[in-house]
Amino acid sequence: MSEEVSGSPRQPLRRWVIKLAWLGVPLLLVGESGHLLLSWAREQLAHHFFHIVFGIAAGVIFFSFVIRDIRRNGWPSFSWKLHPDRAETHPPT
Repeated sequence: MSEEVSGSPRQPLRRWVIKLAWLGVPLLLVGESGHLLLSWAREQLAHHFFHIVFGIAAGVIFFSFVIRDIRRNGWPSFSWKLHPDRAETHPPT
């Protein structure tokens, strides 16, 4: 499809799935191998530290994508109103 939304062409779902797989599979393998290694070594402090570092890294990656998206497309906005003309839908009480 070559539809344009806000100036950028839409990517097909297949392309997004492939990108997610290329990013997610290596992260999953590294994370789970580190998790199993620390559990096997019975290093409780290192095991818990690993969970903290992995969570922080996930947050950093997420916010970097958010910042990149805002820089490319601007702040998000909505085309609908939360409370459209209350006077028309509900009579005053």
